[in-house]
Amino acid sequence: MIAHSFHSLLLALTLCAGSASAAEKVETFLLVTENYPPYNMSMNNSEYEHSGDQIYGVSADIVKMLFERAKLPYNMKLRAWHYAFEHAQRKAYRGVFSTTRTEERESMFKWVGPLVEDSWVAFSRPNESMSITSIDDLKKYRVGGYKGDIASEYLIEKGVNVSLIDDDTLNLKRLYGKYIDLWISGPYSGPYYAKQAGYPSPQPAYVFNQAEMYLALNVDTPQKYVDLLNETLAKMRSEGKVDEIIARYR
Repeated sequence: MIAHSFHSLLLALTLCAGSASAAEKVETFLLVTENYPPYNMSMNNSEYEHSGDQIYGVSADIVKMLFERAKLPYNMKLRAWHYAFEHAQRKAYRGVFSTTRTEERESMFKWVGPLVEDSWVAFSRPNESMSITSIDDLKKYRVGGYKGDIASEYLIEKGVNVSLIDDDTLNLKRLYGKYIDLWISGPYSGPYYAKQAGYPSPQPAYVFNQAEMYLALNVDTPQKYVDLLNETLAKMRSEGKVDEIIARYR
């Protein structure tokens, strides 16, 4: 009788513990991105968006599928890059994408990815002949970049005089207005911006780095969720889901 009561009590405690675990409430992730076509962008061509339903793009679509398959609740917003980057560093369960993972940023976040590959390109106007074989060659030209962009920061560290502005679409106007000679952008984003603005596609004059884009999560985010997201992403990639999303924007 005593043994039976003990086993009944043990079973009840086990069931309670299991229920508590199953009912564990996961905090909603707040993910912030920027307008950086075709990786992340507004469906309404707006500078800001307050709902993930109004945000799309290569990286945005991958992140949405990732959280849905991992069954983790999330909200997604579109903001200026500086806000997005700083916002993610303030509190657990916050994230920013698409972010290049660098040695300087490594300890600032926990990383999920890579989401997609990228490269850094110096674009010129179409049919312009430029002899550029190294970063040192870029120092001879007027170069335009986007404030906070890792590619522009990289060139500045290498001694290239990069003129930075907050709105990257204005760099396209500066390029075709001949206020700058070269524009630093991505292999997909440069041509996309040009097409949207009605300009001919700019010409890649020099590709100076291969990079990968990540989701960067606040360092206080529990590691088990970071691991779950990375495992889920690896499965998506092995199933061809990531390639399917990328193909939609080519």
